[in-house]
Amino acid sequence: MISGSGGGQDGGREFTADSLEAVLREACRTAELDPDGAELLRLGSNAVYRLSASPVIVRVARDHDALEEMERAVRVARWLEAEDLPATRVPAGVTQPLMVGGRVVTFWESVQEHEEYGTVGGAGRSAPSAALARRA
Repeated sequence: MISGSGGGQDGGREFTADSLEAVLREACRTAELDPDGAELLRLGSNAVYRLSASPVIVRVARDHDALEEMERAVRVARWLEAEDLPATRVPAGVTQPLMVGGRVVTFWESVQEHEEYGTVGGAGRSAPSAALARRA
């Protein structure tokens, strides 16, 4: 299921599931990963895909200015792994981040079988707040 919003414009370039298909395929080809059957999990400030052929999450940033931030995130993830600290890992042997079609693409090891993304509306519905709402 797709969480978030999509379909907006980004500097004159669409950021939609259809427009990102070629970006996903090219990035996966470069990283020697199979994009067939990839599931779009979220489309918002980033597009997030789960690959079906391997336990990998692909993140495509809407803004090309995210390159420096994603370089830092990958460096930190690799450092945490080298220090044997618990953190989300990046796949070994994959050079990243990639720039594909003006988009920043990163790859992350999936830590669970099904990634779940909450919505802003759902974030406010904790057990305590739901109980208070029932009492009112």
